[in-house]
Amino acid sequence: MTQQPVTNVHLTSPVARVIITELRTADHTTETGGLLLGHHTHDTVTVHHAGTPGPAAVRTPTYFLRDLAHAQALADEAFASDGNIWVGEWHTHPTGRPIPSARDAVTYRQLLDHTELGGFIEQ
Repeated sequence: MTQQPVTNVHLTSPVARVIITELRTADHTTETGGLLLGHHTHDTVTVHHAGTPGPAAVRTPTYFLRDLAHAQALADEAFASDGNIWVGEWHTHPTGRPIPSARDAVTYRQLLDHTELGGFIEQ
């Protein structure tokens, strides 16, 4: 079944709290972020869980790579408890303009081309 293109994204209050807490406590000289878990219904993605970087995350002023084991544990727990799946990622840009970087665009294209995710993400 092909999903409709996403035109709305809803962050639940718990998700906003996770992101805000991370932003308040993070080192503001390096990027931070995490994964987003939720579901896609019609034209809306509702995000029910947000991840944090995790202890083994790579964080520099211009690069962020989440801790995969940390993210996978959160994803497994969310799927088992309420069926939520990966719907995206979030991260900061402490330097430069707050727009997607060239690296962000390449990463997003790779995610769109990913065989397991490609059926979920509308191209």
